[in-house]
Amino acid sequence: MAAIYLIRHGQASFGEPDYDQLSVRGIKQSQMLGEALSRAGIQVELAVCGGLKRHGQTAEHVLGAMRTPVQRLIDTDWNEYDHQRVFSAYRPEYADQELLRQDMMSMPDPHRAFQSLFKRAASRWMSGQHDVDYQESWSAFRGRCAAALRTLQDRISETGETALVFTSGGPIAAVVKNLLDLTDIRCAELSWTLVNCGMTKLVVGNRNVRLAALNEHTYFEGDQAGLLTYR
Repeated sequence: MAAIYLIRHGQASFGEPDYDQLSVRGIKQSQMLGEALSRAGIQVELAVCGGLKRHGQTAEHVLGAMRTPVQRLIDTDWNEYDHQRVFSAYRPEYADQELLRQDMMSMPDPHRAFQSLFKRAASRWMSGQHDVDYQESWSAFRGRCAAALRTLQDRISETGETALVFTSGGPIAAVVKNLLDLTDIRCAELSWTLVNCGMTKLVVGNRNVRLAALNEHTYFEGDQAGLLTYR
């Protein structure tokens, strides 16, 4: 039976001018995941990447550690939603990304401050009451992620291939929301618990897709606990 492993990208460069780059820790996370997949003997025939740099970089390090040649495709439907637009619709002054970065880094706990702001901004976006303020509404984003999954399902359901999808927390949470019929609030809460380089496994049949594992990251336990990050 075909399987899809949804992989959240490695830690990006929070607080840096270009967020869309893996941090040093993000590179190590990706390599550790690739080694874990290799040890497990998982045979992968296809790798699908979103179009963001952190997706591609994660794929490079994971697949490099696996040392297994696979076919690679890019599907931008697996891209994360536009965080910057979500922020600036809530706080227009944060259309200036450098101002947002400086304000967050000036806080005693930048990650906590960012998370608090992000929750409020995302709640506004997900409410559906201000869709005119966004280039992509919450419902449109969910539809895009569902379409990405259907495209991949159609490709591998008959061949029985196993695919790795390198994406972000938003698309993973949206896919799980559809499979489990979660509320928007539960979906948001789920997205905030997804770890960098965590894996969510889907089992694909001819007619349906089932959730088999969520946010697997045991390879970041024990001696490797220092690699566990959420942002």
